This record gives sequence, structure tokens and C-alpha cells, in this order.
Amino acid sequence: MIDLSVASQQRREYYRPPAVPDDPVEAFRGAMAEYGLAPDSIDPSGRLVRFDIDKRGDKAGWYVFFLGEVSAGAFGSWKSGDKQNWCQFGPGELTDAQAEEYRRTVERAKKQREEEEARLQAEARVKAGEIWDRAEPAAPDHPYLVKKGVACRDLKTGRGDLIAPLRDADGAIHNVQFIKPGGEKKFLFGGRVEGLSFTIPGDGRVMLCEGVATGASIHAATGATVICAFNAGNLPPVARSFRERCPTTPLTICADNDRFTAGNPGITKAGEAAKATGATLVFPCFDGIPGGDDQALKWSDFNDLAAVAGNDTVALQIKNPGERGRLPPLSPAGSQVGNRLKFRPKPLEFIFKFNDQGLIPRGVIGVLTATGGTGKTFFLLSLAMAGAAGGNFGPIRAPSPVKTLVIVGEDTQDELDRRLWDIGHGQFPEQLHAASVYGELGPLMRLDGSLPVLADTYFWLEQTIKNHPGLELLIIDPKSRFYGLDENNSEHATQWIQALEGLAKRHGLTILFSHHTSKDSAGKISQNMSRGSSAIVDGCRWQGGLVRMDDKMAARLGVERAREYVLFDAPKSNYAADLPGVICFRRGEGGVLEYTEPGREHKEKMAAALIEKITLDPRQYTRLDLVKGGAGDGIAREMKDKFPGFRRAVDMEWMIEKLINEKRLYEVEASDSAIGRPRIVLVAIPF
Repeated sequence: MIDLSVASQQRREYYRPPAVPDDPVEAFRGAMAEYGLAPDSIDPSGRLVRFDIDKRGDKAGWYVFFLGEVSAGAFGSWKSGDKQNWCQFGPGELTDAQAEEYRRTVERAKKQREEEEARLQAEARVKAGEIWDRAEPAAPDHPYLVKKGVACRDLKTGRGDLIAPLRDADGAIHNVQFIKPGGEKKFLFGGRVEGLSFTIPGDGRVMLCEGVATGASIHAATGATVICAFNAGNLPPVARSFRERCPTTPLTICADNDRFTAGNPGITKAGEAAKATGATLVFPCFDGIPGGDDQALKWSDFNDLAAVAGNDTVALQIKNPGERGRLPPLSPAGSQVGNRLKFRPKPLEFIFKFNDQGLIPRGVIGVLTATGGTGKTFFLLSLAMAGAAGGNFGPIRAPSPVKTLVIVGEDTQDELDRRLWDIGHGQFPEQLHAASVYGELGPLMRLDGSLPVLADTYFWLEQTIKNHPGLELLIIDPKSRFYGLDENNSEHATQWIQALEGLAKRHGLTILFSHHTSKDSAGKISQNMSRGSSAIVDGCRWQGGLVRMDDKMAARLGVERAREYVLFDAPKSNYAADLPGVICFRRGEGGVLEYTEPGREHKEKMAAALIEKITLDPRQYTRLDLVKGGAGDGIAREMKDKFPGFRRAVDMEWMIEKLINEKRLYEVEASDSAIGRPRIVLVAIPF
């Protein structure tokens, strides 16, 4: 362990990373880069460091990094309010002592950040009060108000800027927002924003939105009291603050429809706020309005809607959000079964079958749970190849070609392409699409405090799906790179699956993803083999499992190198019958999985040996003699000696049936003087 307490010079100098790929400093830098943060250097001393984000001298970014046996830290942006903890080890990889050290590290980082936040916020609060007291009431003809076509009381001006106060629930000013005539906006540096708002008084109805101009348009159209939270990220805390003060007052959240922005933060954050407070969520719709789909115009909020369609349209959309494509409440006409079921529904369609038996239904969320080293990515890529071609992967076949997209987060693009080449040998179906997002994207969901929310990657994924018209099969590998929540929390797991279900339903997809097994279940295929919460498998309609062949099965199947073989089964399929047995693949050159039947080949050898022994043995045996009778003990021992994995009761019965069906063995009646009556014996050549 590095003892920083005795390394005074090391504390003063910035760290210069060694050229090794697993360096914790570089890993910490990479984690920050995923969030768009790029400090010039990393100081490992554990003190809070501020750095520039958007422009020289803004000092809006911060980090705390501790280098040690358990290197850990935290980072974030004063500007956005985002903050993240980081540790060089993943969940479950720490010893109890290391976990305790990490906990203390997080607490130290949190304390430093909170102390710095408190200092900056206190300075900004004093400055905001002074600015507000000096400012003059805003004139109705202020260029920004004219540009936006709104009137708004309780605003001020200073040095040409419009000034809006950010107040807490008691009315105290903590910060101000400056709005330039052209629309550029900024707060006081380091000032508090979270939970603060600006209110436009109105009637008893209460509505919550982002910007001041948007709030003014909503007020003009509805007459309601409008609370302005200033930005999307502040909607949830302002909504929660309102709900604490007014637990029974109806609240309508009027989201910005940021449809041209990755992640649509307006609707995402408004949805979080609505879910947390039981509020009604509405957002502007520009369908049918000339220019409504013009990305260059960037119409997104209710102020834009008022400008192009008038206040009456704003009022109508807020009053009747259900008319814009939302699922209306069920009616008797829609829910009455007899009205709906006039004919037998179409049979369930399967995107993959096992021979002629259904395997993976269309439209489901499915998981492939695999132990390390089994080739789960090769399995999914081979499955994708078969799906896109309408072909076979061993006995697994696609009834028809399906447009397929594979997104991998654990392998680089070069490695993905090498694997695809090894599988397809340069011949690839036109319907196959695959790409690596290694090091480029974060999870589909993340935690906002303790609340699971959709992350930007989710909306990136939805736009990617839209960019592939006709897509039918989406494969994500692995889950761990796209999760972002507590793996052991069942509610988090359920919400993540529900997020995928939303994509599947909206876009007509079957979605498969891979997941790792728990250490305790690494060699067993079952519904309980997945790592983390069982809700992952519970929420899926289909589960496949992939494990290494163990030595015991290898001996039974006559396999010499068990590690070269993996076994596949489907322990869960809500809409299909169980597979008749495991499917075996051999890891070929480069790790490519090749279908094989070592059990059948082995049993063929055993069957040939059995018929040879029956032919050469002058004694006659009944089926019962060979399966478990004392008269057949000699043959059974010889079979066991030659085939160590031989199981008499199971294998003997199978071989007898096989040989009879193939007409290589016959059951005939033969006299037996010892018992005074004939009996049925097995012979290789009929009498």
C-alpha cells in the first residue's frame, strides 16, 4: 500500500502516469472523460481540485482522487450539479477491509465537496442579494421579453441583462440568473440552484416548467400559477419541495420537448419529477405545424409553441395531453374480451427455433447468462449471423432473415471485427449490423440520488434504433456495461428491464442481452445462475445459459479435453417447451463456437461395442438382463471399463432402443428350459 503520509514531495506534485493499461490514475481519468470532464492532470493527494470545463478560468469542474491500495475518488461539475463516485474495483471485488477503506475515502471526498459547495454558495448568496437590491424593475420592452413575446412581473434589469431571482420555499434569494438580450443565460458561479425557483403568481392551479419565458407563456395561456425551475435537472427537486409544502395540491409539469437533443433531458427530467410527486406530465407537440420537424428551428418548449401556434393551442395541449398519442384510460368497449376476440389469435411467432420447436419468441426481452470464458460474445454473434441470414447456428435456426443489430460494450471495434471475420470468413448477411461502443457510452440508466432514471445512452440507443428502419433483433453485450444501477437491488433490475420493454414495444423488437453468472452458480445452468438480483431473470420472458463442460460430463461423453466444450440450455422460456437436452459447442480456432454432438458420437461408439459383444457372446440376454439384471453384469463391467462415463441404466436402455430402431438388434422369442417357458431375448441376427 502506498503511504502518502510520509511522501511529502509526492503530495505537492501532480501525478505523472506510468505507461501501463491498468493504472488507476488513467482509469480515473477515463471515467471522468466519459462525462465530458478533462482536467490537465490528476493530483493523487486527496485534496479537492477545481479545473476549467467550458472556458479558461471558469473552474466549474472538480475532483478528489486518493491513490492507494484501493484507489478511489469523486468528480463532478459545479455548473451542471452532476457528481460521481469512482473506485478502481468493481462491486464484490473488495475485501471487508478494502470496502471499509473505500467507504472512508468516499466520506472524505464528500466532506470536501460539501465544504467547498457551502463556501461558494454562501458567497453567491450574499452577492445575489446585493445585485438584486441594486437592480431596477424590468421594463416590458426589454429586448428579451419582446423577442419571446411575453410579459413577466417581478423581474429586474442590470447592465442591460434581465435578472430573475432564485428563491427558496421561504422566499429568500440565494442566486440570480442573468439573461442577455440575445437569450444567453448564466447563474452566479458556485451559487445554489437545486431546489430554488421563480414563481409567476396566478390562480389556484399550479404548473411547473423550466425557463422564465416558457413560464410566462404558460401563465398567459392558462392564467395558472407557474413555478420556473430554470433547467431540466432542477425540475425533480423543485417538484419535491412543492409537494412537501402542498401535499394535496394538483401539480402539472410542463416539460420542454427536447426531441432534437440527445437524451431528451426535458421530458426525462420532467418524467422523473412527475413520477416522484404524482404530478401530471405534459409537453408541447408540434405535429402538423409547418416547420415542426425542422431541426434547425429547434422548437421545443411551450414558448415556442405559443409563438408558432398561439396561446389557445398551448392551453389546449396542457388541458388535453391524452389527445397527443398517450394511452387513454381503458373503456369497457376496449377491455371487453368478446368485443376483441372474434377469431383465434395468430400463433406465436419465434425469431429462433430449436430444429422445429420454438426457442426464442418475437418481441421478448431475453438474457443469455454465461460464465467467464465460455464465449458468450461468440455465441451471440453467431446467433446474430444466423438471424440476419435466416440460417442455422447448429440446431438453432431462424425461420426467416431478420434485420439484426449487435452493440458490444466490452470489446473494441477491432476485436469485434476480428470475431465477426472468424465466424463469417468474410461472408456477411446484408441484414447484419454490429458496432462497438467500448469506452464511448455510459449506462442506459443511472441513479439520481436513490432514484433510477433514464440516462443519455438510453435515448442514444432509441435514436440508433430509429436510424435502422425495420430492425427486428437487438443484441446488447454485456449487461454490466449498460446497467448503471445497483446490481443487487430488485427494484432497479425491474426498472431496467421495463426500460428495455419500452424500446421493444415502441419499435417492434426482440432484445437479447448477456449477463454474467454468480460465482456459486458458475457450472450450473438454471434460472438462479445470474449474478446480482434474481429480478433480472424474473423480468425476462426468456433465459439461455452457457457453461463450461465439467470433467464428470466429459467422462460420460467420452470427451478428452472438457475445457474446449461449452453447454447451452434454456432454463426459462415462458412461451415455449423445454429443450430436450443441452446443446454442445466446441471452442474452435480463435474461440469460435462450433456445434458438435460428442454425446451422440460417444453413444454410437458404445452402441457398436455393445452389439459386438452381444454377437460374440454365446449366451442370450433379455433387455432386463442388460439394463439391470445380474446375467448382464459381465457385459456392463466390460462397457464400463472401455467407457468410463458409461451409466448402465440410462445408456444401456438408449442403446438397445437405438439398435432395435435401426434394425441392428432384434427382440425374438427363445425357449428356456430353466423356467419352462419362452422368453424375449436380444440377438444381432434374426432367427
